[in-house]
Amino acid sequence: MTLNISPAKRKPPVVVDKKKAGTTWLVWAAALGLLGFLVFLFVVLSFRREPNFYTTTMALEKSVSEVAGDEFERRSLDFVNKTKRIGKWSATFSAEHVNGWLATDFLQKFPKSLPPTVADPRIDFQAEEISLALRWSWFGMGGVAVMRADVYCTSRVGEIAIQFKGARTGVLSLPIKNIGDAIAGGLSQNGFSTRWTDNGGDPVLTVVPPLSFRQYDRARISIKSIDVKESEVVITGETTIE
Repeated sequence: MTLNISPAKRKPPVVVDKKKAGTTWLVWAAALGLLGFLVFLFVVLSFRREPNFYTTTMALEKSVSEVAGDEFERRSLDFVNKTKRIGKWSATFSAEHVNGWLATDFLQKFPKSLPPTVADPRIDFQAEEISLALRWSWFGMGGVAVMRADVYCTSRVGEIAIQFKGARTGVLSLPIKNIGDAIAGGLSQNGFSTRWTDNGGDPVLTVVPPLSFRQYDRARISIKSIDVKESEVVITGETTIE
């Protein structure tokens, strides 16, 4: 018997078309670059998206804002005078009046109250929620940031809570705690006592007004409730003799 063992046939080597492979990588790189640019453009353009209340208030004529701002100051003075009289009292402030004051008198009377990177604050009152919107700019970029919070009185006498519910600019969420710390710092500089708590996962900044507000001669001033309604906020309280 004769065995005829022939060598195994080798498969022909795979020839890589380097030109074609290079073209494929260029196509993928261009597609990813285009996708990244579109995402970046979408984020940047979303910064400029404004809530309806902000667009409406910013479009008001100066004369209209001045009238509303004057009414806010009149009501604020009336509120202070009420707290100096013994008995129960209440005060109502509308979003229209507050925004009129923010548009005309705020920066004139408190020119250093805002950092240079933000401008044009405006508010909106909804049931149990206050929205604050403002323009921001940073390294050539900018847009409108919106923060939502609920403001109410706690079970402790004279203590007010600010419960932060969210903050965002465009499609991006903002660090609420950092914003709250900035607010807390501003309040502390004006004599308010502040501390942080938590309610249902939301950070809560509790605030106690300075003694100059809580006490007038022998009278003790106590805020009993802060009721945020549609387009307005109602504050009630009582002034008693020690």
